[in-house]
Amino acid sequence: MIEFLKMILMGIIQGTSEFLPISSSGHLAVLERVLGFEEPGLFIAQMLHFGTFLSVLFVFRKDVLNLIKEFINLIVNLFKKDRQKINGDQKIALYIIVASIPTAIIGVAFKDTFESFYNNMRFISVMFLITAVLLYFTDYFAGNKNIYDVNIFGPIGIGMVQGLAILPGISRSGSTIFAATSIDIKKSEAAKFSFLLSLPATFGAFIFGIRDVVRAGESASFSFPLIVGVIVSFVVGVLSLKFLLDLINKNKLKYFSAYLLVIAIITFFIK
Repeated sequence: MIEFLKMILMGIIQGTSEFLPISSSGHLAVLERVLGFEEPGLFIAQMLHFGTFLSVLFVFRKDVLNLIKEFINLIVNLFKKDRQKINGDQKIALYIIVASIPTAIIGVAFKDTFESFYNNMRFISVMFLITAVLLYFTDYFAGNKNIYDVNIFGPIGIGMVQGLAILPGISRSGSTIFAATSIDIKKSEAAKFSFLLSLPATFGAFIFGIRDVVRAGESASFSFPLIVGVIVSFVVGVLSLKFLLDLINKNKLKYFSAYLLVIAIITFFIK
């Protein structure tokens, strides 16, 4: 029963912190220090992340299917040597691929360096503060462009920001939405691109995580409590994602900014 309740709690934490722009990694580091909260085993952690990966797929299922279809059409046209002009959705699909490259490079090259900051509460406090500032100013950007209206350097920059969001205290969603809106992209489009861009990175991290599970020789059994935890992370993830999208459209990210300001101050004094 205790294991069952633990998995439900972990699913709720994963589903909320993964999408709300408060930095799940930063909060986990603080919880570990203050409450002795231990990370779940590798396999459990990867499965809970897979639950929230499915949340993004569900919320943006129409966009994902459409982008896959348009990307296939683009490839077919290239083989046919059809010089038909690339449409907006095909351009977005290409931009997601392009933006994922700097994310992957930064993630692989600096993973160990970034993880070394997880025990540095002062550093995490500063990162919380940076995220708070980014969220505050995001509310005041009023972009009027779609993602396909910008040149290729825009998505590359957003991809670089996503890579840097591995740092504890930096929110992936918050920082990438800020980066997109700062180059005059509409908030709704910025949020959509941010979460669509998260899919390759999250799936890649999941594959590498499963590889680490195998290398570590850790047990990988699908217990009933774990299945419930994954379902909870999926459901809570869907609700959290829809809640965040609504707040973004209403220019209310400053609420999270105020919360992170308080957390940054508290974290600064944690030893």
